[in-house]
Amino acid sequence: MKLLEMSLCAALLITAIVIIRALCLHKIPKKTFILLWCIVLLRLLIPFELPASLLPFELPSLDAGIERLTTSDADKIGFAVDPKQWQLQPMENNAKASFPWQAAVYAAGALLCASFFIASHQRFLRKCADSLPLEPDKRPFRTERRVRLRSSDRILQPFTYGIIKPTVILPKSLLSGEKGQQNIVLLHEFMHIRHHDILLKYLLAAALCLHWFNPLVWVMYILANRDIELVCDEAVLRTLGADSRAAYAMALISLEEQKAGFAPLCSGFNKNAIEERIKAIMKTQKLSRMGKLLSVMLVLAILLATATSAIAQSPEKNSLPTADEQQQNMLPATSTDPQTEPETEAVVQAEELQMICPLQDATLTARFAVRIHPVSKQKMIFDHITLSSANDNIFAAADGVVKQAGYDREKGNTLLIEHANGIITAYSHCASFAVEVGDAVKQGDIIGKVGATGMATGACLGFYVLEDGIACDPLDFFEISE
Repeated sequence: MKLLEMSLCAALLITAIVIIRALCLHKIPKKTFILLWCIVLLRLLIPFELPASLLPFELPSLDAGIERLTTSDADKIGFAVDPKQWQLQPMENNAKASFPWQAAVYAAGALLCASFFIASHQRFLRKCADSLPLEPDKRPFRTERRVRLRSSDRILQPFTYGIIKPTVILPKSLLSGEKGQQNIVLLHEFMHIRHHDILLKYLLAAALCLHWFNPLVWVMYILANRDIELVCDEAVLRTLGADSRAAYAMALISLEEQKAGFAPLCSGFNKNAIEERIKAIMKTQKLSRMGKLLSVMLVLAILLATATSAIAQSPEKNSLPTADEQQQNMLPATSTDPQTEPETEAVVQAEELQMICPLQDATLTARFAVRIHPVSKQKMIFDHITLSSANDNIFAAADGVVKQAGYDREKGNTLLIEHANGIITAYSHCASFAVEVGDAVKQGDIIGKVGATGMATGACLGFYVLEDGIACDPLDFFEISE
């Protein structure tokens, strides 16, 4: 699954969660929103795909709303293509490869975000380098994990950092204050450690670095960090009891007055969204069964939406045949039944010239088909198939000679290869070419790289088969599993 597709799917989920959060923030457990954000993180960080059999219902197929087009249908409709009229222009600077500006801009943005997080965290660690260990009697709560407790006069608010070896750093000014406030602050930080919030903050930062171009991921980062604090507030009040709400809110207000540095990869008793936190603290109450049921239903709904998006984009795979399979495919098919006759001339030609899929482990993303326009209700012809693959090598579908190699505004960088029997194959949206005009190629030779040139929305290969100027369905010449 492409990064852009992952980001768009996650954007829909984030929008839904933001709406749910606005409506149900004080009606369901705060932990619910952390679970929802974790589901979005899975969508953002892991390009997973699920088999459609896991769903209790059937998703629309790739052919939904599409009328399959055969070679004879194309001829009847009058659709013909003259490769000479494509008017391919030389690639810029007459070079075989074009500079991937989109990838460069993306990489620069991701690197800038990562550098910001790393530099901010390193600055915080340097500030706390001279912190001192805290005496054992300053540990009023027992924790399941071993926690290092330290104090520093260079910070004004408590912080927790470290995934494997969690460390809580308290400001010295807090140690000289009220004992009750110290206990509240420590319990809050221990709750961060128990919930593994530092790990979650690292994952949120990683998602933001990968999807920095998506504004909704920034929204998720801000709201998820707020929800981390809300969950800790809720857990502290559940431990101390509802009677401690006023004291806890006062401790929060007291620390809000302090100014603290920015530490995006640490958890702290900080001042972010202070008004929202105080409202949540004062509204904390025992949740009803209906609230818990609503929480479970929301998590299941977001999980189902995530699974549906993964299955809906689950590709149809095709592996590049081995050398023995390619040689076998070049042999014409024979029939033992003398009465068996080819239905059309296109079938005969397909048998005479067997091709291989031009991409390895290809994903069929668009078919050779007649589409019904939703407004005009007229038939629109999609005169090729579109493929994508994690392997960006483009292979020659059959033996032939390169006739054209150039640029078209719509098709991008395009190769035309002439084969036997008046058949021409075209490969569009290429990033670069590995062959030149006049080169003889063998089936399976690498002829270029998959790209997103021309009017392509992402990296893909447009594959055309032309027989005497008539567009043919490429799937008549090789098989792809469905």
